[in-house]
Amino acid sequence: METNRKLDATQEIAAIVVTFNRKNLLVYCLEGLLSQTMPISRIYLVDNSSTDGTKDLLLEKGFLSNPKIEYIPLTENIGGAGGFHEGLKNAIHGKHSWFWFLDDDVSPFPDCLERLLELKDISGCIHPLVTYEDGRSHEWEHHFDPMTTAQTSLKNASFKNGKSWCSINVACFEGMLISKEIVDKIGLPDKEFFISGDDGLYGFLANQFTNVIYTNSGKLLKKIHPAKHIGAFKIYYDLRNRFLLRKKIGEIAPQTKIYKVTFYIFVLERAFRMLRYSWSKQNVLAVFFAIYDGLRGITGRKRY
Repeated sequence: METNRKLDATQEIAAIVVTFNRKNLLVYCLEGLLSQTMPISRIYLVDNSSTDGTKDLLLEKGFLSNPKIEYIPLTENIGGAGGFHEGLKNAIHGKHSWFWFLDDDVSPFPDCLERLLELKDISGCIHPLVTYEDGRSHEWEHHFDPMTTAQTSLKNASFKNGKSWCSINVACFEGMLISKEIVDKIGLPDKEFFISGDDGLYGFLANQFTNVIYTNSGKLLKKIHPAKHIGAFKIYYDLRNRFLLRKKIGEIAPQTKIYKVTFYIFVLERAFRMLRYSWSKQNVLAVFFAIYDGLRGITGRKRY
């Protein structure tokens, strides 16, 4: 049930959700968005050409008749990167001051948005804490190295030491709240990634104009635990998009030869680490094609 809490002109919020074949999880996400103590003015729901009956379930549950929800069905799956690109492209024309990016497998706690907005005078890009149903939290206090594209986890050390928020230099579309002022400066998410790395780049770009912060006061519930065994799809896009990410960042911070060598070493090290936990012929081929396509500058959806 939505509250009647009044929004001021600086708090018109648009949520952008991208979904693909996860209709039941999507229902939890939408219910969480519509139950916020700080109401959302518009939800832009991008359906990446789902084939599991997503639209039928949305009709059955009454979401598509909700005036706050703008349903954007796509004719092909263009990945999370393309979906968030399309969602923000539609949302940017509204009178929104903030944009809230969410994957379809997360559901915000009722006061999540309200808690995030309490920090709006500190940052133009705010990331909530992600929790799981077993009570554990995802340790997403990260430092992003733009030269190697490595993300080093600080294991939520700031929260364990009593802080309620900390600065980071990257963000994720699992709950990133970003102001229109920052969006106007960095543009739309880059759809070339298809999936993986697009939100990392977006958060890094935001960090050039504001101090990105991560807080444990606003929380999301994530329904899916990270997979222990990584498949070829994940391996391919994770590794291939490292090359695209490094290229995009190189346009901001040109790299020297030594950094290029460091980047290649990191990619190889990450490839071996991923194979260590998921060794198979298919995964080995995914590593080979990821590096091969990455060096050739291949982007978008490819092979998987």
